[in-house]
Formats: sequence, structure tokens, C-alpha cells
Amino acid sequence: IVRHLQAVDVRDDPRVLQIEARCQLRNSAVEAASGELRVAIRDLAFWIGLDDTTGLRVEAVPVTDDPDFGALAPELEERADLMALEAHAEAEAARVDLVRAERFEDPSAGIFLRLSRDADQASTSSFIGGRITLPLPLLDRRSGSVDMARAEAEAARLAAGAARRVAAEDLEIAVDRVAETRRRLRLFE
Repeated sequence: IVRHLQAVDVRDDPRVLQIEARCQLRNSAVEAASGELRVAIRDLAFWIGLDDTTGLRVEAVPVTDDPDFGALAPELEERADLMALEAHAEAEAARVDLVRAERFEDPSAGIFLRLSRDADQASTSSFIGGRITLPLPLLDRRSGSVDMARAEAEAARLAAGAARRVAAEDLEIAVDRVAETRRRLRLFE
């Protein structure tokens, strides 16, 4: 078998040439990545404030499984910014009910005593009465403030929904980038 392999010229075999081309391609990609790494180390040293990069080391990080977007999506529920926007939307919705209730003025009741003296006579007369005020907004229903509160509540609800969608899209993009980077790294293994 050894004599047979020595007799065959493998340099002309297309499969061998293809494997050699792949090896050269991967070697050039490794060289490019190591050059980018050296530049990144220099930039990191600059931002840290180091004059020399000899103290910086880069170590391989063990590759774990690709993250699953479905598994990370519940993490969006715990984001403080999204929770604050949703709380603001709920507060604005409650404010609509408050503005609607304030549309009617408070009713009032009272008792009064009126004393009067005649100038000619020495007699006094007294009058005791009661008063009940029940304001009804017949001409001014104050619907403008209610409509404004509704519009603000809707704007807050839409802002919270938009922020949630943007955060979900950002998370999905990050998961896709991690998966793509790991796929590229597997090509070098």
C-alpha cells in the first residue's frame, strides 16, 4: 500500500487541492482574527490607561449552547425601564377615571340663620333656612380635560408597547448575533 501511495502523485488530485485551499483560507482567517485581536488589545489598553499591553491576556471562553430567544423572553418582564413605562401607562389610565369624576363639582349642603331688625320697630325677626347645592354640568361638561387625559393614557400605553417591542427586537438581534458568531467559530474547529 505504501508503494502504491508513493507511486500516486497526490498533488494533482482535486480533492487534495480543495483541502489545501480550505486550509489556506482558514489560516488566513486565523491570521486576520489574530491581527484584529492585537488591535483590540491595544485599544483596550488605551481605554484602561495602560502604556504597555504585556499585562493583558486573552483566554478562550468555553462555548455553551446557543441561547434560545424563547428562554430569554421572560427576562423582558423584569426590566426596570419597561416596568416603569407600564406603571406610567396604568397611572395615566387611572387618571382618566379621576378626571372624569372631577368633572362634577362636589355637592354641598348648609344651614343658615338670618336675623333682621326693623329700623322703626324694636323687634327682631329671625329666619332659619337650609341650602343644598347640586351642580349639574349642563352647558360645560368639561369633556376637554377627559379627552386630554384619555389621549395621554393612550400615548403612555403606546409608548410602553413600543418600548417592549424594541426591547424584544434588540434581544432577538443579540441572540441571532451570538448564534452567527458561534456558527463562524465552529468553522475553525
